[in-house]
Amino acid sequence: MPSSLSYKEKSKIRFDKTKLSLNAGDRDKLSIAYSDIDTTGQNVKWSSDNDDVVSVDIAGNITSYKSGKAMVKAKLGDAEADCEVTVLSD
Repeated sequence: MPSSLSYKEKSKIRFDKTKLSLNAGDRDKLSIAYSDIDTTGQNVKWSSDNDDVVSVDIAGNITSYKSGKAMVKAKLGDAEADCEVTVLSD
């Protein structure tokens, strides 16, 4: 008779949006939801892969600068989430 195994899903974080479109000069905020993560003493690490197009601060506030695309990433422990940001015009 097989034994009963418990399965725990890998820790996850996710954004409230996976894609975002802005005009140059616009601002928005990304929020994350997470599950199965011990957040004690941890801070979310935010980054943009194209700071010329958009920047993101330590609270998830996005500022757009010029047309183009950027991937904004949030990392909490080993879990990561991505949001594609498109800036439509200068």
